[in-house]
Amino acid sequence: MPVTGSTTKTTTTTRTTTKATTTTTTTTTSIKPTQSELKIDVSDITLENGGQYTIKANQTGLTYRSNDTNVAVVSKNGVITALGEGEAVISVYNSDFDVVQLKCKVLKKGNYVYGDANIDGTVDISDAVLIMQNLSNPSKYGENGTDKAHITAKGIKYGDVSGNGDGLTNKDALAIQRYMLKLISSLPE
Repeated sequence: MPVTGSTTKTTTTTRTTTKATTTTTTTTTSIKPTQSELKIDVSDITLENGGQYTIKANQTGLTYRSNDTNVAVVSKNGVITALGEGEAVISVYNSDFDVVQLKCKVLKKGNYVYGDANIDGTVDISDAVLIMQNLSNPSKYGENGTDKAHITAKGIKYGDVSGNGDGLTNKDALAIQRYMLKLISSLPE
């Protein structure tokens, strides 16, 4: 028999699936490579009172200190200024706290150092070069030379470090080089 008045109900079930996402964070730690050994251009200098010298180093971002600011001070850029007679030790530090020191001797104005042919307050290879330039091209580098960096009368006097007052020769330039290489301990030889 037929059923009258009845209804059929259909139920639909919907299933939602959520997929979980996992995020992984990776932290990378980099290690700063060790700097090369801290080096500066000189281990000792001699300046005339009031003179200046700029330290040259193989690294940047350095800190400079003088142990006697009555004798010499040093700027944050490595410029040493001589203030009074005596000796000071200039310390140069890098960010790893490595330290290199140089001795700075300050002389009274007018007291020059033998070997300092260019009268810049230090004995270095540039003095030997100036002597050789003077000998090879006196019209340009001689006492009355045309180049602004020509040798002066004081340079001739203090550059004559070999041969007991025989004037500037190639032996004077050689003596300065030997002094720089620490093959001889003092000038004049």
